[in-house]
Amino acid sequence: MTTLAKQKLTHLCHRAFLLTAWGDDDPERRSEIEQIRHILEASGWLAEFESAQRHGRHAHQLAIELNDKLSTQGDDEALGHWLESLRQTSSPDAVKHVHHVLKKWRETQQSKSRHSPTQNTSRADTYRSSLLPATLREDGEHPNSLKALSPSARWEVLIDETGKDFDSTAEQAKARNPNLGRVVAIIKAEEATLPPLPSHFHGKDEPPEAVDQALANLLNAPQVGIFGFTVRDALAFGSYWMNHITQLVRWVLYMLPIEARKPTRVVVSIEQRSSYSPGDQRLQALSQTLEGEFKALDASRYAGLSLQLNIVPKEHPYLAYADAVAYTWGSSAAVSDDRLKKSRLLGPCLLNPHASRALPHLYQALSYHDWLPGEQWFSLCAAAEQDGPYGLLRRWLARLGALLKQERDEWARLLEEVQRRQRQKDVTPDELKAALDWLKRYMPDEEQLSGELILTFLSARLATANHTGQADISSLETLLKVSVPLEDENAPAVCHALLRAAITSTNRFEFNALESVLRSWVSKPMAIPGRLNHVKLHSTLGQLAAFQQQPQAAEAHFNQALEALAPLSDRRQAHKEALQIYIYRLMARFDGNTQSINTLLEELETRLTEATGRRDLSGVARRFAVGGSGAEVYQHHLLLRCCIAYPNLLRSVIDAYLSQSHAWQSHLSHPWGLIEAYRGWLLARQPNPDPARAERHFQAALALCFEPTNGITLHWMGAVLHNLAVSLLPSFKATRPAFSQPEVLQKTLPSAPHDALAKLAILPIRASHDIRRALIAECLPFNFH
Repeated sequence: MTTLAKQKLTHLCHRAFLLTAWGDDDPERRSEIEQIRHILEASGWLAEFESAQRHGRHAHQLAIELNDKLSTQGDDEALGHWLESLRQTSSPDAVKHVHHVLKKWRETQQSKSRHSPTQNTSRADTYRSSLLPATLREDGEHPNSLKALSPSARWEVLIDETGKDFDSTAEQAKARNPNLGRVVAIIKAEEATLPPLPSHFHGKDEPPEAVDQALANLLNAPQVGIFGFTVRDALAFGSYWMNHITQLVRWVLYMLPIEARKPTRVVVSIEQRSSYSPGDQRLQALSQTLEGEFKALDASRYAGLSLQLNIVPKEHPYLAYADAVAYTWGSSAAVSDDRLKKSRLLGPCLLNPHASRALPHLYQALSYHDWLPGEQWFSLCAAAEQDGPYGLLRRWLARLGALLKQERDEWARLLEEVQRRQRQKDVTPDELKAALDWLKRYMPDEEQLSGELILTFLSARLATANHTGQADISSLETLLKVSVPLEDENAPAVCHALLRAAITSTNRFEFNALESVLRSWVSKPMAIPGRLNHVKLHSTLGQLAAFQQQPQAAEAHFNQALEALAPLSDRRQAHKEALQIYIYRLMARFDGNTQSINTLLEELETRLTEATGRRDLSGVARRFAVGGSGAEVYQHHLLLRCCIAYPNLLRSVIDAYLSQSHAWQSHLSHPWGLIEAYRGWLLARQPNPDPARAERHFQAALALCFEPTNGITLHWMGAVLHNLAVSLLPSFKATRPAFSQPEVLQKTLPSAPHDALAKLAILPIRASHDIRRALIAECLPFNFH
């Protein structure tokens, strides 16, 4: 064996000793030790390897014993005697390792002593950080979010980690557990400036004020981003520390603002770790692998990308900033928790491990390249709207769309995802619109699509338009045209589409436009449209009758709907549909005065207490007052509608609802505009009215109705609620004027009750409550109010 070969094997033995002495519980160390064992065994040096491991385990135990002595008795004379005795009982390498551990401990103590005694004393008692709360940008973005940055020719990415658990042991760790592995990157543009921190800066050893200042430097520096995640994150795959570092680099490159075909150099500096030290050649291969991966993902965007990964020493001038963020995130100290809250980094920059639909998580879907699961495609469509001018998602979805124009089956698969979401009602109108707009943009040529697929797409578009009060006449006319020849091919789909078409007509106040068509369908044998469609036919006919002030006809259809619904095998679906039909029937009964008011209020209490588990309507009111969105919102609307209609009979319910006004919530979709208006109406009618608060809720109602994405029906509703507010509050003036002026409404909604709207506009404040209610019911019939 040559001298050089022997030196190499000796070096490997020493490396095995060091890795074992540092603790072979680390997966990366275990992997490297196993690789060394194979090499040494193949060279006939297995005995030397096993000897190195024995000495390493002994050195590891001595280091643990040293730390125990330092924590109990300190660095005293007895410790010196113990160290001297080791020379007689331990190998030179083990003794050297123990002295190295002691040296590091002494350096840490010296670092701590550099701070004044008052700082160290006050630190334990500090619960409030001196950091000023971060200010979000006008668009709501955090200034350190990667979406908030502008392109740069050169970026420096500084990576640090905190915690001990980077493998499966982290799965059970709580989010604030200091041992939970976290990786953090500071992303600094070449032109950005940060004052260097001391080379000895280490968050856990610094006074709170020093860490506060480090965070303040980051928050106030333009063109500096922050990003990090914990190893509990669903996408933090891998057992090794380097797995997580690689994932962090990928995420940063996904989100970094990069101009297509512009030279962009990204230099990644990673703090050294036991298995990785400065100059490690493995990083060069990883750099090339990642760079090639991203150029394959988007050849144009990443054409000018030059990526370099380096392991750097702890003394790097800006690495301490990553340490300050990682320490703040991982520390359990109250002052760190306060600093983290004030920084507002959690969420936009530091990922919550359970936020699976956060934008950074959605970028990971791009790894599917050409095709991807429908659920992720749907989320990506909505996220692309928020992705910023330099985002990758729009570009990637456009490329996917170009491919799908030639792939009818893949396009149909994504349309099925939209239908699934609509059926489950697990979606917002904006998300639906984004997905359907994308499908429309990249729809295959019509000759590639069957009539059934076209019908399905138009039906989905109508459903989305209906939810926001749109009157999509073009889709309606096309749907009616294509549905006729498809009746024998797929009767349930045609019936379902016609039901949505009927709602579109209702949104135009044309309550009998499709009534004869629906009557012909409801008279067919139930098996043709299917039981659930048969139920919905009766329910829709009942609604049309209620809109036209025909309470007996409405009652009959609602009862038939409930009777047909009873045998439905899907009991969950049956319960959901029944609750909605009960709400419609109650509304029609209240409006038609077909029963005594007391009887109707008893039924209202029965339905709402059963649905919410509360004992009485006052309890239901308190529940709805603090409740959010979801299925209960329509019951919430019904309760407030009744409170306005019968304020004397429901006085205690109104009081219960108003008692929780400090906790009232609001959301963006219908019927929250009506809920906000009813809140304003209730506040304006109290014995001691609160006009200022009433006005705020009416302003909120108008803002919801006149959202740019809403359709003409909600604009009409906004015009009605505006006139209601003016009739109640003498000084009311809309802060967001309606852009659907009377002449526009006359043209687009010719069948709407324009005379009643005009009467409401001039209604005097002294007008009786009953007159005001009657005009509202005329302007917004049945469930429009």
